[in-house]
Amino acid sequence: MSESSICQARATVMIYDDGNKKWLPAGAGAQTFSRVQIYHNPSNNAFRIVGRKMQTDQQVVINCPIVRGLKYNQATPNFHQWRDARQVWGLNFGSKEDATLFANCMAHALEVLNSMADAGYATLPRPVSNGPSPEELEQQRRLEQQRSEQQERERQERERQEREWQERERQDRERQAAAGQETPGLVNITLLNYNTVQLNSSSYVTESFFFVCFLKVRTRCLRNKMLVKICWTV
Repeated sequence: MSESSICQARATVMIYDDGNKKWLPAGAGAQTFSRVQIYHNPSNNAFRIVGRKMQTDQQVVINCPIVRGLKYNQATPNFHQWRDARQVWGLNFGSKEDATLFANCMAHALEVLNSMADAGYATLPRPVSNGPSPEELEQQRRLEQQRSEQQERERQERERQEREWQERERQDRERQAAAGQETPGLVNITLLNYNTVQLNSSSYVTESFFFVCFLKVRTRCLRNKMLVKICWTV
């Protein structure tokens, strides 16, 4: 019987450069996602991992047998690694679901291999590369956690600023309504491509409200690196 795929996942395939202590993309060309599959040959209960880039040429970036004794390490929820006789392999999965599916298939393959009799089946040769140490793995985990926490803080800060702008805008409108003395003006906000953007579905605002809107638009433009032209005429 010929071998067949028992699972597949989307991931970038990496190899560990032990000399420079860093991960490099496997294969030639730019780093991109690959379709990584585990194949099973039922005639001899052999397993192997094959990865092909998800491009027209379908370049093979990994063709690695799974042998008894292989240690599959889930360094992070999305990054898993193991070593063979030549090097250390890493898979940076496109999603946690892909990572979980692949890890479960690897566990099944290793369970089958480790349950077989010793005679006639390969064991894992002594690796020539030590790969990342536990300290380096822990450092990678901490860096990923710090990036996640920083992104969350930035998101919360943006939401806080947005709430402050909305509250100031509401208070300014209330003051304008109480005063009832300012003359409405016509506001025209033009992006760099000169497409006019209307403000709150009405272009006629008071001078105080225009100042608040100007600050708000300026902040958003600086944040998104856009250029605008703002005109206010009575």
